[in-house]
Amino acid sequence: MSNKEILPLKRILDELKETIEERFGSNYWVCAEIGEISFNYSSGHCYLELIEKDSDRGVIVARVRATIWNSYFRVIMPYFESATGASLESGLKILVRAKVDFSPQYGLSLNINDIEPSYTIGEAERIRLETLQRLKDEGLMDMNRELAFPITPKRFAIISSETAAGYRDFMQHISHNEYGYKIHTTLFPALMQGVESPGSIIAALDEIALRCNDFDAVMIMRGGGSAVELSCFDDYDLCANIAQFPLPVMSAVGHDHDIHICDLVSAVSVKTPTALADYVIDIYLDLESRLDEMMDRISRSCKNLINNQLQIIERLRERITSAAKLSLLSQQNLLDKYDAIICAKDPRTLLKEGYIIASGESGRIASVDGLEKGKSIKLIFSDGIAEVTIDNIKKY
Repeated sequence: MSNKEILPLKRILDELKETIEERFGSNYWVCAEIGEISFNYSSGHCYLELIEKDSDRGVIVARVRATIWNSYFRVIMPYFESATGASLESGLKILVRAKVDFSPQYGLSLNINDIEPSYTIGEAERIRLETLQRLKDEGLMDMNRELAFPITPKRFAIISSETAAGYRDFMQHISHNEYGYKIHTTLFPALMQGVESPGSIIAALDEIALRCNDFDAVMIMRGGGSAVELSCFDDYDLCANIAQFPLPVMSAVGHDHDIHICDLVSAVSVKTPTALADYVIDIYLDLESRLDEMMDRISRSCKNLINNQLQIIERLRERITSAAKLSLLSQQNLLDKYDAIICAKDPRTLLKEGYIIASGESGRIASVDGLEKGKSIKLIFSDGIAEVTIDNIKKY
């Protein structure tokens, strides 16, 4: 043991502290992801674990403790929240200015004294654009939109937080619509913000997929938030699941100025849960309007058809009446002709004109042949009969 140099641990760590302070004496801008975060409310300090992940494998390749002391935290936190609309939380990528600190007792850490909010916003946008391009390259952007949407959707699976104001607004609006439409909903609770939100929503989608035949469509609703809070709706895994889901997905997760990738891959996208309720109600209003229009068209068509048939019947009646009149007139003329012929040949007509009909024992006498002198014959006049005796016969 006598020839070995033995150093106390503290001496090594003290020399390491001096080396680090000499090498990293200034402040540095450090980009990292928040792995863990906690707050000491009595002291006002904030404690973080900053990590860096391998972009290809997703594994942590670096980890360090960090502290935002109360004197800085009182300034940094309101500034960051005001600029980004979000709070510091696990999974958030940040750019901080920090001084490297090494303590023989507590090891290496970073003392954070400033933060750049634009980096957090910009990093989220970069990831969003990469996700969007990946979905386009994989041909997933229009898959859900190409599904046949039911004409009268009535059964909706809803993914939301049960306590979310947006969900309550939707249920109030849809349940008490002034038209009395009956819409059936089933809630599948999920986390709607934070790093665990995409996995929670995907789990809800998986549960709904097992009951696919029970629903006409799926609704994902949150009802607004800051850009950072809503960045979970740009998550690749979540958006890919929505794009490939077997039922039409309807999203309402942001305010008017927010457009998220889940909106772009969903079959239907509106801005708020209340607008989503209006969208469903409008489907029925439009259908009712089209049915009314169709009934009106059918009614008009039936009236036109009836009027056309009545006109045809009237024309046929006129033609039949006219034909009947012509036929009757023709028959009447024929009867008059026959009547004239009959009248012309009626013996009474001849008798009235001065003709006489001779009649013997065998009937009417048309010739002198067979007459004998001294015989009696009857002469028929128009107004009576005379019986005479033949005195003379002369034949022409």
